[in-house]
Amino acid sequence: QHTHTSAITHIQSICDADLFRSSDQILQLASCSWVAHVLEVFSGMMTGATLVLLKPNGLLDLAYTTRTMKEKQVTGVT
Repeated sequence: QHTHTSAITHIQSICDADLFRSSDQILQLASCSWVAHVLEVFSGMMTGATLVLLKPNGLLDLAYTTRTMKEKQVTGVT
């Protein structure tokens, strides 16, 4: 179970680690029905990076996923 405190701590640790920059294109992989989705979205937003989303069930289609990564010039994955 995630709490508000654990979510804030996770996001802060991403920002403190300086993993992403505002010029990054971050591919978000977690399903929108999973709590990790929220953490991934906010982690990218807090660093100013651009979040790249896949179409529904897009992660199950490897050709689509790799094509999207190439077209969007993804520099990071959360």
